[in-house]
Amino acid sequence: MWHEDGTLMELQFSVATVPVVAIGWLDEHHAFRRGNVGQAVIDKLDAMYTRDVANLTRGIHGCPFCNGIDIWRPLSAGRRLLGHAELWVPDVGGDKIYAAPDLVIHYCAEHEYCPPIEFVESVMSFDLSCDWYSTQHGATS
Repeated sequence: MWHEDGTLMELQFSVATVPVVAIGWLDEHHAFRRGNVGQAVIDKLDAMYTRDVANLTRGIHGCPFCNGIDIWRPLSAGRRLLGHAELWVPDVGGDKIYAAPDLVIHYCAEHEYCPPIEFVESVMSFDLSCDWYSTQHGATS
């Protein structure tokens, strides 16, 4: 499901107290910014994914750029299937939440997706030891 980066998400069951903004909702019909985000960003996204995800789905969304195949991501905790959840990242200023499909990790690593710098900065500044997920929006691991 495509959403333009930076657009507000319409969430029916969200408990978020600040706006939720779309990042990385790509498809094969819309161009996206390309570049190299660097391995540190991908590693941090992997760590965030291993720790907490939001809005789990009952089905799997395959990669639209890999002919719709399921994407298994090798992680330090073993491999995990992408395409069934979101990563929520609080903005550095705390005034919004970025919502990205978990496939954003694959898009950055394999398809040169370059998300907006504000998202990258928020990912890199996120403290993995905090309990933001459970206190802010009730995400499920």
